[in-house]
Amino acid sequence: MATSHDTITLGKKDVSEMAVLTITLINLIRMLFKKVSKTPSRKLKVTLDTEINSEALSDLSKLPGTISGRLYSHVDTLRYSYSTYGLEGGIVEDNEMHHQIYKLSKEVNLTLFLLALYLIPSPSGANHSSPKSDFKNWFFGWERLWCIATNHFMEILVCSVH
Repeated sequence: MATSHDTITLGKKDVSEMAVLTITLINLIRMLFKKVSKTPSRKLKVTLDTEINSEALSDLSKLPGTISGRLYSHVDTLRYSYSTYGLEGGIVEDNEMHHQIYKLSKEVNLTLFLLALYLIPSPSGANHSSPKSDFKNWFFGWERLWCIATNHFMEILVCSVH
């Protein structure tokens, strides 16, 4: 939770931009989770390295729930700000939103790191010329979009600090 008492004043435009960016973050997380969990095994051209340690496997198992919870908490903070101040904006704790996005990004980056580290291409039938079959490149492209969205969100917070 916030340890500083820095506040931000969110104007109408800030609240609208944060809402749109929050929807973008939610959609990006949904894309990531669907890519990992819903891809049929016959289309999945990667396997999990058998040398994965139990801690990394446990992290990969727990991180989606942690990320979902963190995102829910962020949405709840934004909803509270909106219900308290409406579209006119208002003063909210800077550190709370900043901390939520920071921790969310840290957890997403750990997930991507572990997947990049422990996913190995399947030797059978991998078509390396097809961008759709290159799972790791998909993650790197996805991560770029994630960074753009979270950086833009942080810029709104930084520009609003008193």
